[in-house]
Amino acid sequence: MTPLFTKIKGTLMIQIVKLVRTLRNDELMACLTEKERELIDERVLPTTWYSGESARHIIKCLHETVARGDADQLRQWGLDAVSSAVPASYFEFLVPGDPLETLRSFSGIFRSFLDAPGFRVVENRPGYFEATFSDTGDNGVFAPFTHMLGGWIEGLIGLAGGRVSRSGIRPERIGAQDAVVYRIEYDPPCAEEVG
Repeated sequence: MTPLFTKIKGTLMIQIVKLVRTLRNDELMACLTEKERELIDERVLPTTWYSGESARHIIKCLHETVARGDADQLRQWGLDAVSSAVPASYFEFLVPGDPLETLRSFSGIFRSFLDAPGFRVVENRPGYFEATFSDTGDNGVFAPFTHMLGGWIEGLIGLAGGRVSRSGIRPERIGAQDAVVYRIEYDPPCAEEVG
């Protein structure tokens, strides 16, 4: 079976490890493998690639033992991670005052974080867009990750000055691939906020 992603960049793994360290409890730690517990205790390097299998399993354990299946909690963790990581390390793809261009810029560098097939953004009308995250694997879409990605999207919109007014995530089949489509409505920044 082909997984969603086989490797993850240290920049994202750092955010996952920080989350585990913050939320650490006996049940969560018991869910992790010995190798994953060692990873949690070591220094994660931002430019190194790490195992996608470990990342997926850690996210699954967080989802089951801490979030207890709550998709909103996963989304919030994704939003918190972007709010922390992007201004510190990836500010160059932020387009202040333009959430849509910020997300397009993010889609252009998405594969530098994961060896996943991609993330595409299409504007349907001003203030509304659809983003698609596709999965070439045959395991179906990994729901916990897609909810975290939804938080990243909302965080990027906020960092660019917009405000999400409505959002939804829906699994779809696009051609031969499983995918998740994010439908987002947002209020663009006011002209005086941008300048």
